[in-house]
Amino acid sequence: MVYYEYLLVYVDDIIIISEVAKEILQQMKESYGYLLKDIGEPKSYLGADVGWQQGSYRDIWFLSPNTYVSKAITTVEGRLGSLKTMFGRSTCNTPVPTTFHPELDNTAFLGTDETQLYQRYIGILWWAVELG
Repeated sequence: MVYYEYLLVYVDDIIIISEVAKEILQQMKESYGYLLKDIGEPKSYLGADVGWQQGSYRDIWFLSPNTYVSKAITTVEGRLGSLKTMFGRSTCNTPVPTTFHPELDNTAFLGTDETQLYQRYIGILWWAVELG
């Protein structure tokens, strides 16, 4: 088994897992002026849980979305209410009426706050999919 030195840097969302992690960090500090806030075994990264376990053939690092998804659900439910209540039905005919024609829609555009909220929810969903 090869032992890897692992370091986690919280500045600018960087994680380094390498045999020469300290050398890489030193070069980043000298060449680019990074300020290192926390160095050590990674526990989380961008909201995801980071773990390490022994595998059958080699040791592995993994990302788990559990904590991120739990927090994302709490965030969305804080604004929209219970998702179980909202999506508790077992069937849904269509998401919109079959007579709906988006090309004829003249609904007003969202305001700045609603647009930012929508973008936030898309970002939450995107990262949950990336992690999962």
